Amino acid sequence: MALKMSQTTIANLPEEMMIKIFELLPPQDLKSVMLVCKEWEEMGEDPTLWTWARVTVKSREDFHKLEISRFQLVQELKIGDNCDVYEDCQWTEEDWIELFKVMVNLPTLNMLNQLHCFWARSTNLSCVETGLVLNVFKRLKKVFMYKQLSHEQSHQLFSAMAQNECCVEFLQIRDDSTTNLSPEVFASAMSNVEEVVLGTWKITHEQMEALFVALTKEGSRLMKLDLSSCNTHDIEPALMGEVVNKLEEFEVANTWVKSDQIWEILLKIVNGESKLKKLTLGDLSYGELVDVDP
Repeated sequence: MALKMSQTTIANLPEEMMIKIFELLPPQDLKSVMLVCKEWEEMGEDPTLWTWARVTVKSREDFHKLEISRFQLVQELKIGDNCDVYEDCQWTEEDWIELFKVMVNLPTLNMLNQLHCFWARSTNLSCVETGLVLNVFKRLKKVFMYKQLSHEQSHQLFSAMAQNECCVEFLQIRDDSTTNLSPEVFASAMSNVEEVVLGTWKITHEQMEALFVALTKEGSRLMKLDLSSCNTHDIEPALMGEVVNKLEEFEVANTWVKSDQIWEILLKIVNGESKLKKLTLGDLSYGELVDVDP
């Protein structure tokens, strides 16, 4: 007696399996299969299929995009219009407040694209309630400080970073937002970030010294340090030599580095006591190098 084999088509597969299949599709193919039928369109709206999407929000009129089902688990937003970083931003205070209220409800958001007005010097987020700002900023992998935050917002953010409560991997500071921070909070916050760019004279000597001392201790996550227009003149040469050679990358530009500091940095490299993969000492004068042994 011949056995009769039952046939199973793709239409008979459970929804969970269909979604697993959809996960294997490249973005354009995913968009195409959603046009096949109503049922596939509904399955294709599953937010887990769209985590790769980068949603562009140019104005308040685009806020509705962030309420679409498929975008509830996006990780990156591209925010802002095409205004120049030195021009006044066209977004109003009400726009920023409403945007942050929407972003709080995107649990996997961790990247705000570094483009146009969001990270511009003209953007002022002091109008946004500090709790909303912290909720979003603590989840970001990259943060660029250009006077967007009030001193209170900055203090709360850096305090959270010091307590290792943030996801920040890259931090760039080009404003005076850290001026009022205690050296201990400043140093702890910086040492919990993998890559730091400090581009302002507003970093105090006490803060800079505390940072270098903190980096001598175990547990620091900092691997790349870029100092531009900073004051490192009073850092003890031995301390600078030790810290720089614990890093993977160290770069200075428009920063006064003394010859004995350079000596200590190079001495550890020559002695094979360095983890450095890249060392850039830019904008040095003859006087800073004249006492360094060739």
